[in-house]
Amino acid sequence: MSATGILGEPTTCASDPSPARAASPLSHRSKVLIGALLLTLAQVVMVSLAGGYRGLHQWDSNWYARIAAEGYPEDLPWERERMAEVGFFPGYPLAVRAVAQLTGLPVETATLVAAQLAACGVWVYVLLFLRRGRTPAPLAAAAVLLLVAHPSAFFLAAGYSESLFLCATLGFLYWSSAGGRSGWLLAALYGIVMTATRIVGLPLAMVPLLLAVVTLVRGERRWGDVIRAGLLGGVASLGGLLFFAFCQWRYGRWDTYMYAQVAGWGVAPDYLALLRSSAYRPGLPLLLPEGALNPNTLSQWVVPLTVLLFGGLLLTELRLGRGTPSDGKRERVGLFLAAFVMFYIAASGTAFSGFIGLLRYSYCAHVALVLAAAHLLGRVPATRERPWRELFVLVPAVPSAVVQLMLVWQFTHGEWVA
Repeated sequence: MSATGILGEPTTCASDPSPARAASPLSHRSKVLIGALLLTLAQVVMVSLAGGYRGLHQWDSNWYARIAAEGYPEDLPWERERMAEVGFFPGYPLAVRAVAQLTGLPVETATLVAAQLAACGVWVYVLLFLRRGRTPAPLAAAAVLLLVAHPSAFFLAAGYSESLFLCATLGFLYWSSAGGRSGWLLAALYGIVMTATRIVGLPLAMVPLLLAVVTLVRGERRWGDVIRAGLLGGVASLGGLLFFAFCQWRYGRWDTYMYAQVAGWGVAPDYLALLRSSAYRPGLPLLLPEGALNPNTLSQWVVPLTVLLFGGLLLTELRLGRGTPSDGKRERVGLFLAAFVMFYIAASGTAFSGFIGLLRYSYCAHVALVLAAAHLLGRVPATRERPWRELFVLVPAVPSAVVQLMLVWQFTHGEWVA
């Protein structure tokens, strides 16, 4: 499969028995961009009506704005309340600074605009993944609606790094499987942004290499493909590695970020957390005494629900995925693997606090899982013939959207929600 432009897509697919439709790449790009813009605008309008646009600049947004405006401090902070000055990767603050300088906007507003521009990129790649998988329109609409209605989806429009990280991750995964020189270069570029934005980007950069090794063992790839994937992972890791080098140069500690996580928030990752029964006993109540949602309880529910989702999709893949083409399987495995890495690291890092904040951190993993599920169902012949049958997945979309709107109101009024 080869890349045919920045937002282009091959017009033929060995797994698609139907004739290729004649359509210009420009029309395809236009549809994707218009759809992404409308989805982003809908999100911004929804959260603004629910809580006010300016209210989206809360909590961590203030630290991102400070780093964007002033940079990292000259000396390594020792006070716990100052740890946030070095507790964030530079990708998103650099994007905020670029938006502020290019537009002349105050840095506080630039945090929102930068996030929303990246959110548009998120929806571009969501639509491109659905289109590449030849997902029937009803299933594609259901997938998009589930992602928009997710309780944490509003963080794509808030002044947080979710949108930039997710955009870079989806772009990296999309182009790493596109093939060709342009696909490799675009994947490398997105990978650098991905690893410069969050530490979890570093293990994600190795996903194409792992896939290449697995397919080599199965006799479907050559050593050249493995070397190419390894080089891609190395280049993509530069974003995070250069940040570590900067920390070593300025503070004499390459692990400044990890130091800040421990000293500032007491982070103590538990990499066996998902194997403990306590992770699957979510607490109560769901409502606080004043009637607001309890975000910490919601985050605790994320572990059993996400593990159940992983298990259900795995069983569906084993049952229905056997008759699907091998190229589609590789792409789904990549999405599954990326989702697992993101969720596993997020769950391990929040286990010490009872999974506080996992509701937000899990959103990126849920996006990858929904895309993998839509890809699988879109390739199954029975589903392609009767796609409306699968719209039952929209049942949880309504309560999920209601929860999101309640969280938006709490967040925009200064309450901690994730």
